[in-house]
Amino acid sequence: MRRNLLHMMNAQLVTWVMAMVLSVVVPRYLGPSTVGQFRLATALWLLGRILVAAGTTRFLQLEIARFGRQELRLVGPVILVRTATFVVVAAALGLYAVASDQGRVFEVLMIIVAIDSLFYVWMEAMSTAFVGLERMATPATVNAIVRICVTITTLVVIVLNGSVYAIGAASGVGFMLGLIILVRRLRPLTPIVSRNDVVHTREVMAGSLPFMFSGAALVLYQQIDIVVISWTASDAAIGWYATADSLFGSLLFPATVLTATIFPTLGRMSNDDPEGLRRIVQRAFTSLVLLAVPIGLGTVLVAPSFAPLLYGDDFDETGVVLAILGPVIILTFGTILFGTLAQATGRVRLWTFVLFGSALLTIPLDLALVPWAEERYSNGAIGGALAYLLTESIQFLIGLVVIARFIATRSLSSRVVRILAAGGVMFLAGWPLRQSFVLIPAAVCAIVYAACLFVFRVVTEDERAMLQSITGRLGIGRRGPRQAP
Repeated sequence: MRRNLLHMMNAQLVTWVMAMVLSVVVPRYLGPSTVGQFRLATALWLLGRILVAAGTTRFLQLEIARFGRQELRLVGPVILVRTATFVVVAAALGLYAVASDQGRVFEVLMIIVAIDSLFYVWMEAMSTAFVGLERMATPATVNAIVRICVTITTLVVIVLNGSVYAIGAASGVGFMLGLIILVRRLRPLTPIVSRNDVVHTREVMAGSLPFMFSGAALVLYQQIDIVVISWTASDAAIGWYATADSLFGSLLFPATVLTATIFPTLGRMSNDDPEGLRRIVQRAFTSLVLLAVPIGLGTVLVAPSFAPLLYGDDFDETGVVLAILGPVIILTFGTILFGTLAQATGRVRLWTFVLFGSALLTIPLDLALVPWAEERYSNGAIGGALAYLLTESIQFLIGLVVIARFIATRSLSSRVVRILAAGGVMFLAGWPLRQSFVLIPAAVCAIVYAACLFVFRVVTEDERAMLQSITGRLGIGRRGPRQAP
């Protein structure tokens, strides 16, 4: 498990750096209004991808993790299901693009992102097979290669003064490259396409249905505010929210990496070793809190000056939105873990109801808060961020009380309180420096937080060993001794 986590973390660091480069360069090049249209097209197709995948990602991971290599026979049927559902979803989104009357640019972007999405869902199906085998090196490496390819292609387009259409097509180039690599890696293990694929599609669709609803609920919840803001605010407000949301999403990578790594293990242990599963989840929760607190509170401190530094004066309001999303980061680290646990232990329907409820609640909250923020602050995106904070708080409480009640032990609660205290001291130390160049408060906060963790005796020996392993891989420290996960 530790080896898989290191593979995923190393690849995610590359992915995060590449994403940060694009999150800075692309908005500056396109401007708020065009970014808003691009982000809306992407948001709609993120919803579309969930419907296209039809829940097959989690289903395939769990089947392979529980029953082994023989279940690789399901890769072909999964690709067949995704291709069929893509045709249906593309037709529905095409009709929406025409009916919404957003303009020619938006319609063309929808077509380009649709093609990108087809390559992506094929690529992801093959990557999922390796995740189920708990062989994370292959998907981690491919994801890093894809992100580097997309970044380089996008930068070349910008240097050549290309259009937003060419920027949109850059993702498709990367996904196509990743698809080629995965086909070559998977062929020695299993036939990717066979005559029996059609026979097994019913099995795949029946087993994937609960996960499809869960995935659709999650993306609907994450993207519905973009759509509602587009109804009630300006294109600039959509752009401000989109850029803040992009930075927000990039800061969640520790949680996504950790939960993606442990998901197959949790699925395998849910029936065989429930006590071991609880220990893994407890350790994962405290590790995520340890990371989430400085990231979330640090975002509150530096966001107002950091966003315009990245994007220019046109994106001053992005910083305000990102600062509001700072506390949401802390909550989302927890809800990502709770959702993963629910899917791995057969409670996917319960978490789906929570996500759908959150998405439905987002609509009236956005309809009330976005116009209010637009009128009061001339920035409707603030209302969207406040709605997100409210719904994420509700999700976190439900997950803590219903999905993972065993987390609330006395020793774990004491440790979380000490972490929050360290974060509070860090925040107070960084507050007077919040208007300084971003590296100054960041450095002070990092030093203060690390010192408080030492004084409050928060970090365990196992976490120190993990940190030494990671820094050793990165070449900035000695590699720690290997220990059992």
